[in-house]
Amino acid sequence: MVPMRKLIKAMLPVMWMGVIFMFSAQTGEESAGLSNEILSKLMNVVPMEGLSIETLSVFIRKVAHFTEYAILGLLVDINSENKDKKHLLWSVLFCFIYAISDEIHQYFVPMRSCSFIDVIIDTSGAIFAIFISRWIRK
Repeated sequence: MVPMRKLIKAMLPVMWMGVIFMFSAQTGEESAGLSNEILSKLMNVVPMEGLSIETLSVFIRKVAHFTEYAILGLLVDINSENKDKKHLLWSVLFCFIYAISDEIHQYFVPMRSCSFIDVIIDTSGAIFAIFISRWIRK
């Protein structure tokens, strides 16, 4: 029998993948609305003169990609019993493959697209979190 703590730990990446899937299932209009809402709140706190709303919106979206996958990378790596390089590569590969599947999913969502640049941003977020996690644990 699997201890409850281990089961919960194993379920966290799966649940987070569900969150990513839900964000990806938003139409382009819904996604842009969420990005613009975040941007509006951010602009009330941090002055951003000289930057266009379009530029800032793209920035917010790319930071969201990076952050979503940083969280996934951390959750996947936490579940790795062995902290050697082989397991590090498997954690990164897992996140990379999920990022690809996520972009393919977005291709079929109205007003969304499939972008390899986003796969790279997603994977970079995962790699960043995995390396920070391992550095902290050393």
